[in-house]
Formats: sequence, structure tokens, C-alpha cells
Amino acid sequence: MYEGNGLESIYYTSIDSPGYIYKNLGLFGGTFIETLRTSIADYSMDAAFDLPEEDNFMFWIIWFLTVMVACIIFLNFIIAEATNSYNEVNEFLDQVIQRQVADLTAEAEDIIPESLKKESSFPQYLIIRKVDT
Repeated sequence: MYEGNGLESIYYTSIDSPGYIYKNLGLFGGTFIETLRTSIADYSMDAAFDLPEEDNFMFWIIWFLTVMVACIIFLNFIIAEATNSYNEVNEFLDQVIQRQVADLTAEAEDIIPESLKKESSFPQYLIIRKVDT
């Protein structure tokens, strides 16, 4: 049988008491796990309503801190993913732009009727120049 320091035993008097499943963790551990569950949207607030005023205050402080830490972690993850996506796009940006320009030029040339195409404007070869940088 569980024997705490007397203070904890009043919260775990019966199987129907909120937090009874955390009786082996102690008062702080049980409150921490209960606030963690609440912060991840498992809204069973039964434990907060049955606590004395001082412990209820501690419950909500721990809940607030847990939510803030979770927000910081998730925002850090989102920023890391956005930065990674930006780096991937930026790496191939010049190649994508050149390909889009070539596709648009080819499409514009296809629209012009054959009777209006001059040999001087549409040669059968390409001149490639390399720029020294």
C-alpha cells in the first residue's frame, strides 16, 4: 500500500480521486504529469478543481510554464524547417530561373506563325558565350 507523507494521501483517498493514477509519483510528479497532459490538449481539469488554493495556484503555474516551453520548442522546429526549405530553394534558384526563361522563349517562338519567322531571327544554331567571372 502507498504511504506518503500524509499531505499526499488526502489527494489519493480513493480510486475515484483525480490523480489517483499518479499516486506513486508523489504530489509534484503527479501535478507535473497532469499539467503536461492538459498542455497537450487532454483537458481533464479534475485535478485542478479538487486541489487546495495553494496547490491549485502551483498547478496553473506549472501548466503555463509547460505550455510556454512547448511553444518555444515547436516554434524553433518551424523556424528550422522554414530555413531548410529556403536554403534548398535558394540553391537551385538560378537554374530554375534560366529554365523558366528558356521555356517561355520556346513557347513565344512556337506562337509565331511560320510565315512570319525570318531566317535571321530564328537561326538553326545557338551561340553560347561564357562569361569570365
